[in-house]
Order: sequence, then C-alpha cells, then structure tokens
Amino acid sequence: MSMDVGGNGKYAVAVPDDMERPPSLARRVGPRKTIYLDDEHREYVFRMAAEGRSTTVIASALGITKRMLNYRAPQELIDGNDIASSKGLIGKIFNRRSEELMISPETRYQVRIMASKGLSRDDMTMILGMNESTFKAYLGDEVARGKAMGNEKVATTAFDMATDGEHPTVTTFWLKTQMGWKESTQIEFPDENGNPQKLVGTTVNLSAENMQAVIASLNEHV
Repeated sequence: MSMDVGGNGKYAVAVPDDMERPPSLARRVGPRKTIYLDDEHREYVFRMAAEGRSTTVIASALGITKRMLNYRAPQELIDGNDIASSKGLIGKIFNRRSEELMISPETRYQVRIMASKGLSRDDMTMILGMNESTFKAYLGDEVARGKAMGNEKVATTAFDMATDGEHPTVTTFWLKTQMGWKESTQIEFPDENGNPQKLVGTTVNLSAENMQAVIASLNEHV
C-alpha cells in the first residue's frame, strides 16, 4: 500500500506507507513563491536519505521536485546517502553522484554572473574546476538565466542611450531595428503602362501633378 502526498503536481509520486512523513510541506515564501526548507525539513531529508529513501520519494513527500530538493538540501542528501551506503541500503553507483549534487548557491550565483558577461562554457568550467558533463547536467539553467540577465542589462543601457538625446547613433540604431525606420524615402511613379520607373540611369517623365508631389516631399526632408 502507498499513497500520494506532496504539492508538486505531475511530479508527485507514491510515497510508501512505512515512510515517515515530514513535519509539513516545504514552504513557498516571497512574491515569487521561492521554495524554502527550514531546519526541520533539512533534518527530515537527512534521516530519509540515511534510510535509503530515494531522492524522488523524499521530494514528493515534501511537495517539491527532485531538482529543487537537490538544490535546497544537497549536503543533507550527501551525508544521508553516505550513511545509507555504509549500511548497504543503496548502491555505490548512487553514492558516487554525491559530489555532483554538492553545488552551492554561491557557485550557482557565480555561474550566472559569468554567463551574463558572455564567458564561454569552457571558460566557466576551467574557472570552477568542474568537468563539462557535471556543469551541463546541473548548471544549464544558471547559464540560461545569466545570459538573459546580461541581455537585459545591455538592452537597458542601449535604451537609456537611445532616449537621452546625447547618442544619436544609438537612437538611429534603435529606430531601425525596433521600429523599422529606413535611411531614405523612396518615391515611385508608374509609367504609362503602370510599371515603376527607375530614378537612376534613365529619363523619368513626370506629370505636373507628380512633379509637385516630388517637390513637396523634398521640402519635407530639407
């Protein structure tokens, strides 16, 4: 017998009846509903990991995703898995992942900053001293967020320059790329057959009415 618990929607899995339940579901705080694990939650994670419970089941019991659990309680999982491994409750292959799970919030922040500045993945892994497969598996989201942060910062600076009246080149660039403006205005007048006439390298016959339109347009751009 088993039952479903947790508040993580499609990520919830069946939690065994013989498994201890957490003191409460993980809390979501702030306007962004950020997942928060207090000391009781972290102690619970450690105990369950020490019993050999899988990360997926522990996460479901807390009402969060497995990925969020690895992010919020990495050390508790590592310490608990070490105990479970010493008791033979889990295999060594699972225990070998403990180093990969231990990615601190400081490291994630550093990756976001480096990505925002345009550093390549090779540069970041070299700076962190981390192998590429681990970096790709656990820090891909931080790279994407960092790049978005960098793009937003540059776009804000470009917008400020385009609207301050002191950088006409940037203003022109913005008008062209964001508003579709062009350098010049093209005026076409059809010939007697209704085909456009080229204004370069040929003689163009204009009626008095069309000539007045050309003169008016030129006056607007002088």
